Amino acid sequence: MQSVPSYVTPGNDVHNPFCDQYTAVFRFGQRPSVSDEIWSLQVSFPPLAIQHAIVERIQAGRAEIARLRADAERVRRAARVAIEALILGTLPVAEN
Repeated sequence: MQSVPSYVTPGNDVHNPFCDQYTAVFRFGQRPSVSDEIWSLQVSFPPLAIQHAIVERIQAGRAEIARLRADAERVRRAARVAIEALILGTLPVAEN
């Protein structure tokens, strides 16, 4: 038997406005055309502490992506300068 986390409960979480099953109508101005069954769909969210931990991991990942992109840009610029120097003959070609 599969265990279910304690935070998964039927119904809406009053502390989370995104849990409201009718938010999509008011947010986007139109009803989804899937079927009327969507209105009986209930979504459970983890406790706020777990949600904050998830957001922190996402933010840390995005910061890592930005750092890696900056490093890649630095390497690209250095390679471009080196290739240009090799083409112009101002940098000797290393012999193996």
